[in-house]
Amino acid sequence: MEPFTLILSCIGLLIFFAVIAIVLPRVLNKKSITEQTILEGYSARATVISSTPTGQYSSGQPEIVLVLKIERPTSLPFQATVKTTVYTMNLPKFQEQAKVHVKVFEDRKGKHVVVKGTLDYP
Repeated sequence: MEPFTLILSCIGLLIFFAVIAIVLPRVLNKKSITEQTILEGYSARATVISSTPTGQYSSGQPEIVLVLKIERPTSLPFQATVKTTVYTMNLPKFQEQAKVHVKVFEDRKGKHVVVKGTLDYP
């Protein structure tokens, strides 16, 4: 093997391992958007505008689509639609005009909402 080829191979291996050492920990430590919303999002109150069952179940619990009016203390309220799975015993808490607690996380991709009392945010 020529020395030039050996040097290029060694440099290539060093670059490969450097990329793995930098990228792999970031990928492994990446939180889901739901976890990030719960940990870093702000708390708010929301009014349920509508609650519609999807007919789907996850872990034996019903999935519903909630249309929420989220009120923030420092700015105008906004409307959000959330598809979530709720515990069967908590279904009455998500009827129209009910007040619920939510966590909201805003990033460049938009607003992410997680509703308290669901499978995602018990």
